[in-house]
Amino acid sequence: MIVYLSIYLLTSIVYKRTPKRDFRLRRNYLKLINPLLGVKIKVTGKPIEEPCLYVSNHRSFIDPFVMAPFVDVFFIAKAEVGKMPILSIGFDVTGVILVDRDNQNSRSNTRVQMVEKIKAGYNVLIYAEGTTGAYQQTKPFKMGTFSEASKNGFKIVPISVEYKTKNDRWASGPIGAQYFRQIGKWRTQAKLHFGTPYASEDRRELSNNIKLAINKNLSQLQENWTEPFIPTPEEQIS
Repeated sequence: MIVYLSIYLLTSIVYKRTPKRDFRLRRNYLKLINPLLGVKIKVTGKPIEEPCLYVSNHRSFIDPFVMAPFVDVFFIAKAEVGKMPILSIGFDVTGVILVDRDNQNSRSNTRVQMVEKIKAGYNVLIYAEGTTGAYQQTKPFKMGTFSEASKNGFKIVPISVEYKTKNDRWASGPIGAQYFRQIGKWRTQAKLHFGTPYASEDRRELSNNIKLAINKNLSQLQENWTEPFIPTPEEQIS
């Protein structure tokens, strides 16, 4: 990654950096590195042709590794990943918008950037749960994204991502431990599904439809993958 980024930044002295060029760098890099890391991805469905908002469930910090080879998007990620050695440089170069979810100003600024990017003709991808999770279905969604989408008339495409083994699903704990546990595995099997786009002027209807679509597709992706998920809070209580 260091070599790849160094060459790219040096060539940027001559060739102007643009989102299109940054996305191409990311896509080409991941097509090279994913096979080396043993990441195997099965994709169903496909992105739409027009600029839109993609909303996905969030399983792991390598979710962007799985998605970015197939769709050019500005990812919205929590500020903590910006502190990861080396990866933080790659995030900065290839179109990741960092948000401090505990800071109201940061969240507001991120929503402004999201709207600007889509209106400028680019795609944005957000993880509406706000954090990773290892439950079988999604956690509750944050509503800010859907408020902006409904207000601006953006289409939302649901994305479902799933991994075969529980070691690939990051429930909690230090990011460093998960990083080495996941990157150090010989093989990571993932499935990715692009769903049908939705649009609505009602943010709650939009959120509910996207959540239902993602969970329905997760159930399909999980077929024949038997490693257990952690219990949902309701299951723990019962």
